Amino acid sequence: PDELMSWASLMHFPPIAVARLIGITILSPLLAGLVLRHAAPRWAASAAPWASRLGTILLVAGLLPVLVQVWPAIASMVGDGSVAAMAAVVAVAIAAGHGLGGPDADERSTLALASAMRHPGIAAAIASLNMPDEPRVPAAIVLYLLVATLGTALYGAWRRRRGRPARG
Repeated sequence: PDELMSWASLMHFPPIAVARLIGITILSPLLAGLVLRHAAPRWAASAAPWASRLGTILLVAGLLPVLVQVWPAIASMVGDGSVAAMAAVVAVAIAAGHGLGGPDADERSTLALASAMRHPGIAAAIASLNMPDEPRVPAAIVLYLLVATLGTALYGAWRRRRGRPARG
């Protein structure tokens, strides 16, 4: 416990910075979507699939240069237990979300997917402030996203085979 407290005292990330990051990257787009759905529900419903596709394309386009840059560090983590540990975290998160999602199948799937996927922007911001000279940290974040993406894709396939589409 004393070691944990001394380690925690070394971490420096102001809560307002986390709140700002969450507000900009999560709450603002969510609020915009809610307002749009309320103001123009038919248009929002027809635009949702296109917005989802565009978001995926932009995510992949933004991730590719980062992936190329951190690939050597990612490769160094394969085989040292990092992938197994990340896969275990993803599996436990999916199982917990699925188990705690309640009786509604869509809510179970949504909570399972949301539980496994973490916010890489927050992880990167916290890591860059607390471990600025550690080159493997960004690679670990990207590797987790890859492992979580694979895990949630497998979960989605399992849900579809059972006749319950995974949404998220």
